[in-house]
Amino acid sequence: MQNLNKTLIATGIALTLSGGVAAAALAPNAGTPPIASTVSGAPAGVAERGPGGGDLLSAAATYIGITPDALRTQLQAGASLADVAVAHGKTRDGLIAALSTAATAQLGTFVDQKGLPKGPDGRGPGDRGHGPRDRGAQLTAAATYLGLSTTDLQTKLAAGQTPAAVAAATTGKSRDGLIAAIVADGKAKIDAAQAAGTLTATQATDKLAELTEHATEFADATQGRDRGAQLTAAATYLGLSTTDLQTKLAAGQTPAAVAAATTGKSRDGLIAAIVADGKATIDAAQAAGTLTADQATAELAELTDHATKFVDSTGGPRHR
Repeated sequence: MQNLNKTLIATGIALTLSGGVAAAALAPNAGTPPIASTVSGAPAGVAERGPGGGDLLSAAATYIGITPDALRTQLQAGASLADVAVAHGKTRDGLIAALSTAATAQLGTFVDQKGLPKGPDGRGPGDRGHGPRDRGAQLTAAATYLGLSTTDLQTKLAAGQTPAAVAAATTGKSRDGLIAAIVADGKAKIDAAQAAGTLTATQATDKLAELTEHATEFADATQGRDRGAQLTAAATYLGLSTTDLQTKLAAGQTPAAVAAATTGKSRDGLIAAIVADGKATIDAAQAAGTLTADQATAELAELTDHATKFVDSTGGPRHR
């Protein structure tokens, strides 16, 4: 057991350096080791956000004898990894041993990695996005500038308009004014994050340098078959308003978790609803001549992948 604890602590150190697990969990006297903590509760750190987190979740699923998606659904419904293992005839200790083996392999990869460790999104510790690519914040800033509710703006975007086109059709507004408003909002958020110590001066400078580019991409992008439409379709399936769903997502829940907590709904049902809505939108766009047959085919081929990523993502709508 002593060797297992050393392995777990060392693995926790590797994951923490990559931005995955709280440093307080690493010390020998800090309580439950990271992986043991994951077994006892939802895998908020190791299994989902640490480097190789998907590998640990897959290792747990393999040991238990179910798919990673099935395991994720049960965890999002409130079960622990240990609960799921026991329900499938396995043991908690056996699960910890399986995760330890997988974690030891990850640790070997970690110590041999050259350069600053990166997470699965390609970013290092502390680089967690404070505004530039946060489509939720961009949408809110755009709606405020245009004098619309976010729901009204999303409706226009879901119909195929770009934010810039909405601005051009709004008295006293313009594309350039829209971009400037989004940049100003992003700058305020970055400045606040730097003041709070969650961004270094260098990180803040890098993000500020990207603001105009990202705001311009948002203003000129057609969102009809992207996150705005996905959010609306998800809200409809869940029986919520888009505002209520956005509030839950902003609090850190994934759309899948919201579905799992809603009577009669599920992650798979949510994905199917979003795919069906996307297909209807694409078919309508092709019929209207705004998409060619090849473009429609390409977008249809991506629907399930994009819907799945949306359903399992946190923080609300963002660019793909």
